Amino acid sequence: MPFGVVFDAGLALMVVVSDDGAVVAANPVASRVLGLPPDGGGLDLVDLAGDDARTLVDVVRLRASGRELALLDRRAGDPVPVRIAVQPLGTGHLLLTGRRLRPERELAASNDDLRRQAMRAQRRLERANTDLRSFASFMRHDLVEPMRTIRQGLGLLRRRCDLDDREAVLLERIVEAARELEEMSEAYSRLVSLGDPVVEHVELGDVVDRAIALLEASIASSGVEIIVGDLPAVLGDRDQLVRVFQNLIGNAIRHRGATAAPRVEITSVSSALDLSVVISDNGPGLPRHATVFRPGRSGTGLALTRRILRGHGATFDIETGSDGGTSASIGFARPAA
Repeated sequence: MPFGVVFDAGLALMVVVSDDGAVVAANPVASRVLGLPPDGGGLDLVDLAGDDARTLVDVVRLRASGRELALLDRRAGDPVPVRIAVQPLGTGHLLLTGRRLRPERELAASNDDLRRQAMRAQRRLERANTDLRSFASFMRHDLVEPMRTIRQGLGLLRRRCDLDDREAVLLERIVEAARELEEMSEAYSRLVSLGDPVVEHVELGDVVDRAIALLEASIASSGVEIIVGDLPAVLGDRDQLVRVFQNLIGNAIRHRGATAAPRVEITSVSSALDLSVVISDNGPGLPRHATVFRPGRSGTGLALTRRILRGHGATFDIETGSDGGTSASIGFARPAA
């Protein structure tokens, strides 16, 4: 790009001086900030710098950059703090490029404004959290209980009425839809009302044992084999981590497919910096383009899992292998010795 274009359109203050210190040209920014005419107005370095004249002359003579100087506003005579860079143009001239420094008073005012903005943002966040807690309470009580009543009433109707096959199938679909809505409402409530983790030293082996105990009925009825390897200790919230493994193991059980010998395996890999825990299964894998982390009919548990692990500073990823099967990987930071 031609120098003239850069000079005229530049966002920085630019002044061209000759080897003897005469101001030859000033770009529009220099004209606006320092009141310099475009042709330099017959001024020299001493006219530009006032009390800092000797320093500016030394900076230019030594081709020094990064120095902070006070250049004069020619219209008001006020000093303007500028950080100067110097470079030769190869034509017997030098280019002085400056960036205006903000005065301490202006900077302090800006900091005060930022603090006020942060306080307003904090108040908005507190109001939003209050609204979310109210919403969670609404989901838990005002939606879940009526849906449970509807589902129970439909179950009673199904047992007492003489329905043909088509009517029975339709009623079963309604019951299942009510059950899904009830589960979704409870899951959304848990997702919204999740608190900060209580950090303590946690043995993941004990956490997984507790999760398996909570899933005992599902494991027995599905015939899924659960294989647990040696698991590390981490820093985290025991109850929330139990929920994580309960969700992941429960998902593997529910989506085991038609595998003759369904299996879930939980293993760990350690490195110098982190600890990885992998929950893998031999099921059919995730549906193509599945939005597993979006709260919804099948993804609410995984959305909750990811939120819990984010609160622990842990990474979480889930994928399907080329030959099927799902693998969920959790990366924990290694606890300090």
